[in-house]
Amino acid sequence: RCSTLAAALVFAAADMQRQQLDNPKRWQRASQLILKASDIMRCAIRQHEPSGYLADVAAGCVPIFELIDRLDRQIVVPLQLEESPLWKDRTFKMHVLPTNNLESNHVRGLLKLHCDGAFQRFARERFNAS
Repeated sequence: RCSTLAAALVFAAADMQRQQLDNPKRWQRASQLILKASDIMRCAIRQHEPSGYLADVAAGCVPIFELIDRLDRQIVVPLQLEESPLWKDRTFKMHVLPTNNLESNHVRGLLKLHCDGAFQRFARERFNAS
């Protein structure tokens, strides 16, 4: 079908495939789904040209732009943990949520763990006590 909802469902399926990193073929399948969703979006835009596609999307309840934004977010972030001798010169791969939230954005943007000072002190004390 040629609608925003159909495109959103295909984008969501692509996002689900993308998050399952254990199989390289899933990346290929996700790419195919993204191309299919793009074709559906172009068709939906052509159908709505007289009234304005963006106005129709804004008036509707399908979060199409949130889905597209989510597909663009990195879900596995390589962190450098300088303070830990266990990870010296090694990369720690952290999975983060593909949504717009404080913790995931912090990790993606700064490539560091998001922990408040109280938790860091607690963890350091527990590590030193063991």
